[in-house]
Amino acid sequence: MNKRATQLQYQLCNWLNRNSQLLVNYQNQYIAYNTQGIIVHSYNLAETLELAKASRRPFAIYYWGGESKQSSLPLIRLRATKPNQWSP
Repeated sequence: MNKRATQLQYQLCNWLNRNSQLLVNYQNQYIAYNTQGIIVHSYNLAETLELAKASRRPFAIYYWGGESKQSSLPLIRLRATKPNQWSP
């Protein structure tokens, strides 16, 4: 990987970190962005990619899924129905 590509990746990551509050408006969408800002956003990845390529500018695509919430699994108790036979 060349130095210029690495520098661009670093700048794209910095932009994303600095502007993370903007992403709240684009929950569950694909966002094409560059160091100047958001180029295009859509719920459809193919559409986002097509429109971002049409801009003829370097870009990255990020999927913003929104806030993650912890999920809890219900406890399941297993008991023997017959000796050596288990049923969930």
